[in-house]
Amino acid sequence: MLTILPHHFAIITTDQQQEGFKLEVYLDNNATTRVDDEVLDAMRLIYIYDYGNPNSLHRKGNDAAQHMEDSRRILAKLLGVKSKEIFFTSGATESINWVMRSVARLASEKRNKLIIGAVEHKAVLKTAHDIAKIHNLDIAILPVDEKGVYLLDELEKKLDETVLLVALMSANNEVGTLQPVEEISKLVRSKAPRAFLLVDAVQSFGKSKMDLEAWNPDFLVLSAHKFHGPKGIGLLYAREGRIPFPLITGGGQERGFRAGTQNVPGIVGMAKAAELAVKDLEKNIEKMRKFQKLIAKKVETLGGVVITPLNNSLPNTITVSFPGILGHHLLNALSLEKIYVSTHSACSSSESTSHVLEAMGIKGKIALGAIRISTSRMTTEEEISFFLETLEKVLKFLGFDR
Repeated sequence: MLTILPHHFAIITTDQQQEGFKLEVYLDNNATTRVDDEVLDAMRLIYIYDYGNPNSLHRKGNDAAQHMEDSRRILAKLLGVKSKEIFFTSGATESINWVMRSVARLASEKRNKLIIGAVEHKAVLKTAHDIAKIHNLDIAILPVDEKGVYLLDELEKKLDETVLLVALMSANNEVGTLQPVEEISKLVRSKAPRAFLLVDAVQSFGKSKMDLEAWNPDFLVLSAHKFHGPKGIGLLYAREGRIPFPLITGGGQERGFRAGTQNVPGIVGMAKAAELAVKDLEKNIEKMRKFQKLIAKKVETLGGVVITPLNNSLPNTITVSFPGILGHHLLNALSLEKIYVSTHSACSSSESTSHVLEAMGIKGKIALGAIRISTSRMTTEEEISFFLETLEKVLKFLGFDR
């Protein structure tokens, strides 16, 4: 029998705490989040009792299907859309690939331009370049200003009848910048009415207000693990009639557009996590914003640079830099103290520089020294206090000279 235990698992006694037990502080919530206990409880019931294949015709299958469709309705209601416009996938990367690869098949000589943002997630950037080669498409990169906001005048110049797809995010995963999605949508609809609009809202859900009616997208993607749900499950919102082709073919699940037995425990977990994410949203935003301001104040006091535009950002995200100290050195030093941050996107962590910072015009020592700190509604004041105290000590150890 194979038994797997967490490598760091330990029972901490009062004596150990008094001897200087170090608090573990997770501040990389834009990469992934801890699964909420209520989410785990909901999933556990499916794994143990209603584990049938939702496509089977017997009662066990029907029960699983009922849980799945109930979850679809919950998510649709939270987003303010129709249930039949919600499709379950393995996550945002799959959803993005599905949309972009599907829409690319509609390209023609007169309609062959993709507009993608310079600070998009690599799921968009790399997929765009791949389908451009396959389908002979033109790519127009939309630049940002020094705060990471898309330049609407540049978008207006690029929009015309040749545009097939516009793919932009609602909030940046590395620096937290919020994008003017409503204004972007209005421009797309007026200047390129036949173009599809794909919104990557992965970082927005549960951290900021989302208004799909105002945003008016054709497609929108979410991943459950970004808001305290399980990994390996996401959704694609596709406005009715917009999905022209399936990405995965087979048994005809998801109304024939996404084959493969659905991940019912994950789907139920995602719905529960989404409900919890919007519950007390205002209160949670206020709490995360408070932490963001505390961190910014401390960083500036220590002689660091705050990169995130605090007046137009996700409340949980703050990217900072201590010029002269490499970001990955600071990350490793903090990790030894059981404090976990990141240098930039976890999906691009092997790359030495951030394409987001480069697009914002941030280079040299500031770019190389950047780290991202991302909290969640589960982050505590004790954790933030410990982080700030430890950050100062670690910087002194690394020889940071303000």
